[in-house]
Amino acid sequence: MDWSGCDLVEVIEGKHSGDPLIKGTRIPADAVISNFEAGSSIEELGENYPSASLETLKSLLAYANERRAWDVKTLVDWSGCELVERVPGRCSGAPTVVGSRIFPDTIAKYYWSGATVEEIREDYPSLSIETINGLIGYVKSQKAHAA
Repeated sequence: MDWSGCDLVEVIEGKHSGDPLIKGTRIPADAVISNFEAGSSIEELGENYPSASLETLKSLLAYANERRAWDVKTLVDWSGCELVERVPGRCSGAPTVVGSRIFPDTIAKYYWSGATVEEIREDYPSLSIETINGLIGYVKSQKAHAA
């Protein structure tokens, strides 16, 4: 799991093989998650990892749960596109066009297949021409970055 956005976790080179650890401890964050997924209760985690508070363990589990909802594989990295959002609980946390349940990857596929903006709009009338053009422009910019 990518722990880079979690304030509870640190990586210190040379400490525990560089694994992400709960700050101030030698407890691997991934081990806590694995034990919880294997059936350990929060109380058992507290007993097994006494150097971490129950509050810290609960916060770590909450972060992991939320993060997993965002770890949906996509064809395009939509993280920098203002026309796309990820809403936990909506479409499994996958990127969607703002205010909709439309996957922006679907619009990218239409574009890659040679569909015109007007053809895309026919199938997705809730999207404005400006939004479709914006998504296509973003796809083009990402392709240019990949080259």
